[in-house]
Amino acid sequence: MKHLDEIRLILSNNALDILAINESKIDNQISNNEIHIDGFNIIRKDRNRFGGGVVLYVRQNISFSDRIDLIPDELEMVCIELSLPYNKSLLISTWYRPPNSLMNIFDYWASFLAKCDNEDKKLILIGDLNCDVSKTIPDPRT
Repeated sequence: MKHLDEIRLILSNNALDILAINESKIDNQISNNEIHIDGFNIIRKDRNRFGGGVVLYVRQNISFSDRIDLIPDELEMVCIELSLPYNKSLLISTWYRPPNSLMNIFDYWASFLAKCDNEDKKLILIGDLNCDVSKTIPDPRT
């Protein structure tokens, strides 16, 4: 993964518990050991070395579960559920949408959001949508 040494420095010099990376540009030929950072767990969804992919680094002392069950196969996304005090939970997800993907990919994203809503848990969304969704008609060229 490009810039891995810089990522290691950022995580060692800052009090970050979770780091999301979009466009990780790694594939299944790269093992977790190769991108391991001491003190962190890795959750990832790869595409290839030429683009795409997402990674979450989660500090090892944080209790979480991988919520792959919420994610449509069509999305380059990872989602975790953090266990918080007082039996509370928090979903954290990061999504990468390639700039050349069709706009109907947002239908799959809406499906993901509906599943999260049914969980009745707070959700933090992180990502690179490559689209200006603030416009009435989203512009995929941004």
